[in-house]
Amino acid sequence: MNVRTDAAALALVVLTACSVTPAPAPAQPDVVPVIEAPDDESLPLDDPTSMGNSVEPLDVTLDTPHIAIEREDAWSVRSFTVYWENDGTVPKVVSDSDRHYTNGAKLELALNPSSRFKASVREFADRFDPMPDAKVSAGLVLAQHIYTSFDIRVGVPPQSARPYAGYLYIGGYVQRSSENVHDHLELDIGIIGPLSGAEATQKFVHSIFPNQNRPQGWGTQLGNEPTINLRYQRSWRFQKAKVGRFELDGIPRLGFDAGNVFVRANADLTLRLGFNLPDDFGPPRMLDYADTTGSWDGDWGVYVFVRGGARGVARNIFLDGNTFSSSRSVNKRFIVAEASIGLLGRYKNLEAGWSVTWLSEEFDTQGNGDSYGSLFARLSFPF
Repeated sequence: MNVRTDAAALALVVLTACSVTPAPAPAQPDVVPVIEAPDDESLPLDDPTSMGNSVEPLDVTLDTPHIAIEREDAWSVRSFTVYWENDGTVPKVVSDSDRHYTNGAKLELALNPSSRFKASVREFADRFDPMPDAKVSAGLVLAQHIYTSFDIRVGVPPQSARPYAGYLYIGGYVQRSSENVHDHLELDIGIIGPLSGAEATQKFVHSIFPNQNRPQGWGTQLGNEPTINLRYQRSWRFQKAKVGRFELDGIPRLGFDAGNVFVRANADLTLRLGFNLPDDFGPPRMLDYADTTGSWDGDWGVYVFVRGGARGVARNIFLDGNTFSSSRSVNKRFIVAEASIGLLGRYKNLEAGWSVTWLSEEFDTQGNGDSYGSLFARLSFPF
């Protein structure tokens, strides 16, 4: 028995039966479906000579949508950002110092995730706090912090001085946002101690600039310790208001850190005033993060901002010392206040900003508060 011939004959009978109607349609002739024949000639579907060739073209047609989905589901780069913070005159402008949190640098690669990843993030996050049609982004960071005593010329600082410490880490984050709510979740993994490279970094930078003191106290720095730290921040955005020709908005924020580097909670408020404010959730800063779900309208925008807030600190390894070994330490303050002012501008796919931050005393023997300046530059990519 020829199975293929019998199958074709059976299919022909079924198709013929399905085409029978109680009465012929007077207005329109029957339309017979057609498929593309290999020689580019159109053959009726009920032509027995075409039945043997109908399977392979259908298989090719069914595979085509899968190819399109794979291309559409790819990740892409959204932006690349460089951060620099320092307590010297270049970024801080208003004054010059070289102590405590004295330098920080960070590279950030923001990503536009695949549609599958975005759907997974929405599905998971919506179990705890529904946010319909949330925008989702992700990113990677590489950063280094440098902390010193009050006078880097002293080889053996007193026990009451802040310990020397270096911190090097990599991190990954996920963000989601609606029109007026933003979530940031980040996990950082790194190393504190000589392996962070902070000593070599500071000594190299001071060696290439004239009239810089050579750091002497790195022999007393905190020991090597692997680190892991989780950060979560939630921001809200008030609706924009018109103030003359300017736009004004406000962004309150709450969050926390948990790990062997920091255990702390924070609250702050940012106010922005300018032209063409973006629909993001505040200016980026190295010790904070950047909202990578937002965007600007038009080719340009500029604004000034002020920020004020406080944090409650249960643990700060740079003040409390190493977790699993003995090291230098100081008595920390459990409440630290801060205030910032800054300027941010954008033209097409380039964005840059500057700010200065003032901190209240972080430990008992500090004497007075600290300040540092921040600079960042970002290149955005279309996606």
